[in-house]
Amino acid sequence: MVSVEHDREWFEKVLSLLGEQNLENVTLLLKEPNTGPPFRKFQRFSERSMRGYINAPQNYLKAGEVDLVFVDGRQRISCALAAAGLMKAGGYLMIHDFWPGLRYRARLPELLEQYGYVLESPSREKDQGLAVFRKRERGSCRGM
Repeated sequence: MVSVEHDREWFEKVLSLLGEQNLENVTLLLKEPNTGPPFRKFQRFSERSMRGYINAPQNYLKAGEVDLVFVDGRQRISCALAAAGLMKAGGYLMIHDFWPGLRYRARLPELLEQYGYVLESPSREKDQGLAVFRKRERGSCRGM
């Protein structure tokens, strides 16, 4: 498993928890925005400032070997599109809080070039649900 974080405080917390649990086969990466810290906790960052974060998994994983990608961070759609080359055909992409985010929905056509839409989990009060997609096979039609 490869996990990429942009927030140093959260990265250190997760790293500590991984150490306590003695979890193996987990690569935790810190890729801070190139605007440089300090930054506000829920600040939005441009795709350009997050390029290292978006592309980080490509340095650790091989094309076509990934079965599952879960995206719940900054630049969600850019991360999902960058991950497409790493995924096996039929692999699953899960994006948290997809439907409430207008900026995510606006990029749905880009996602559908790489992925077929599978389902959306129900949303609850504070949990905005999960959109699930499936990686298309090369040359497949859009109607998955």
